[in-house]
Formats: sequence, structure tokens, C-alpha cells
Amino acid sequence: MTDLNKLTIAEARDVLRSGIATRNAAFNQLIAELEVEALRSKAEELVARLGREVSRNEDETTQLTEKIEVEQKRVMSGDVTNAKEIQHLTREIDSLKRRREKLEMEQIALLERVEKAKGQVTKVDMGLEQLAQKE
Repeated sequence: MTDLNKLTIAEARDVLRSGIATRNAAFNQLIAELEVEALRSKAEELVARLGREVSRNEDETTQLTEKIEVEQKRVMSGDVTNAKEIQHLTREIDSLKRRREKLEMEQIALLERVEKAKGQVTKVDMGLEQLAQKE
């Protein structure tokens, strides 16, 4: 007679429940790990996307700064003598400066979002470490 044959029905039921509970715990652990990994992936994608936006913003700001400098040199050089053209260039310079200032404010907001997203990645990493320690 095997050990299983010696078990009472209640004992056999307890053994089965224990095995099921163990499998459920392992299954729940695996689901938690997958969910945390998915969160990490989304957070990393957000950091990458924001990084690209920051780069585009920096490029546009640089282009605006260069255009402002070129237009200011034209006005200051004395090559343009027509008052209306000088007025037009001055308005254009002012418009470019306003656009640059707006981009700089957007840049600050983007950098704050990047930091927040990096913080999310760090939190997810800490969650993964905690899950790994439970194993």
C-alpha cells in the first residue's frame, strides 16, 4: 500500500488544497511580475518619447536663435535702409523671440515630465526587486 492509500479522504483533500494553493501563489506571483514588467516597458517608452520631444524642442530653439541673430545683424548692419523693412524685420525678430521663449517654457515642462517618468521606472524597478525577494 502506498502512502496515498493510507491517507484519509480529509487528509487527501488537504494535500490537494495545499498543492493548489501553492500553484495559485506561484501563478499570482508570475502575473504580478508580468504586470510590473509591462509597467516598466511603458515607463521606458514614455522616457524615450519625451527624450525625442526634448531633442526636437532643442533643435527648434537653436534654429530660432540662429535666425534671430541673422535678422538682428541685418537690421544692425545698416544694409537695410527702408523704414518699413526695418519695422518688418523688428516685428519678425520679436515674433521669433516670443516663439523661442514659448519653446523654452515647453522645454522646462518636458524636462520635468522626463524626470517624473524616470522616477516611475525607478519605482517599477524597486517593485521588481521586491517581487524577486519574495521568491
